[in-house]
Amino acid sequence: MISAILIILVVYFLMPFALGIDINEPLKLVK
Repeated sequence: MISAILIILVVYFLMPFALGIDINEPLKLVK
């Protein structure tokens, strides 16, 4: 369970960099 949570967090934080978007952008994308 812990490993799954870590993977989700890593993906959530790495995606913005991979897409070249600001760190705050994902919050807007989720909504």
